[in-house]
Amino acid sequence: MTMDLDTLLVRESVAELLSLYVHHMDRGRTEEFLELFAREGVWDIRSGGGFDHGSFAGRDAIRAHLEHMKGATAQDEAAHLRHYVSSVRVFVDAPDAAHADAYFVAFTDAGPDHWGRYKDRAVLEDGRWRFAQRSVIHEGRLPGGWLERQNARAGAGG
Repeated sequence: MTMDLDTLLVRESVAELLSLYVHHMDRGRTEEFLELFAREGVWDIRSGGGFDHGSFAGRDAIRAHLEHMKGATAQDEAAHLRHYVSSVRVFVDAPDAAHADAYFVAFTDAGPDHWGRYKDRAVLEDGRWRFAQRSVIHEGRLPGGWLERQNARAGAGG
């Protein structure tokens, strides 16, 4: 299989976008995190309900949800949360558009806590690759773990 340089550059740029997402999220870097989304980008979180669930369109809505999440998790003792991404596949749709799929697992100090998939649409906006839509699909979680505790605090149960 041969691939031209432009396709390789798009694929690498979109893979870097996926990496920056977990890097900024896990470190609480709100402004950098928001810049990863197109101005009208959508953050769609499918967790089966709970404190971290919903669809948020535009940076203001995404910022509001980030603040909600920070407030909801501030009292939890497991502040060390790290997401790991694997099996990244990037597909170039046009010179300024791509889509990607990847798997993730989130760890706390206690070990694996929750896991699932990312499904993304990325666009070139203002000279940077950004999420037009990022779907976070939770597929499982550790019973009694960090995510389950957050859901219980929010009164959602799961």
